[in-house]
Amino acid sequence: MKVCLMLTGVSFTCNRWLKRRNQLVRLQSLRLTFLLEFLMKRIFSTIAVLVAMAGPVSAQDWQYLYSTLLGPADFTNSSGARLGDLCAIVQQDRANFHRFNLRDQADSSDAYFGSRSERARIPGMCQLADGFDYIRRDVLNGTPRYIGVYGRFNGSGQLVAIRILEGAG
Repeated sequence: MKVCLMLTGVSFTCNRWLKRRNQLVRLQSLRLTFLLEFLMKRIFSTIAVLVAMAGPVSAQDWQYLYSTLLGPADFTNSSGARLGDLCAIVQQDRANFHRFNLRDQADSSDAYFGSRSERARIPGMCQLADGFDYIRRDVLNGTPRYIGVYGRFNGSGQLVAIRILEGAG
């Protein structure tokens, strides 16, 4: 109180000044509380949206399906005609494995291409991963290549795409 009197010289003015200062402090405290609540709601809602989006995104990840050696038996179709497309060769490899029981030692099984109808889907959903163009070149030139095949599934668990990379074998 003495400080207030020294500054203003009148105690009445000092009391009014203290009341006003306390009101401002309370108002600033309310504003700060409101701002913090608003920011926290925004942060939590953003996190909730990101977490909700994470489910479908993780379903889009590529998953290992099988590995195989694309060899001479896979370079021609069942009629003996030379195949000129990498994805057609992959399709023939799976036909050789499942239908004709023509298997290279390095071929592994898969749970997806046992039926003719599923193998028929291969050319439409097959793609070569970026940076692996040499696989296409080598295979189309008749050089056997060990590949890894990865699949992507939709939300219903249906295989919707396959990607070819170099195999580790």
